Amino acid sequence: MNAIISLFIDDELELSEKIVFVETVHKDKSFADEALDLLSQEKFMFIFIKTYRKQTSNLSFLILK
Repeated sequence: MNAIISLFIDDELELSEKIVFVETVHKDKSFADEALDLLSQEKFMFIFIKTYRKQTSNLSFLILK
């Protein structure tokens, strides 16, 4: 995995680095595909964790009894 993709997803890039990222996505289809795949994974994990937390918080009253 290209480290810059991870940094972009985590919003850890300076503006000049973000410009390079976008230019690279524009020029390199395999890089763009990898970035999109990783963004899809991040979205899936976010939804999964959010759903898991919601389900477990709804059950927490059972543990407290």
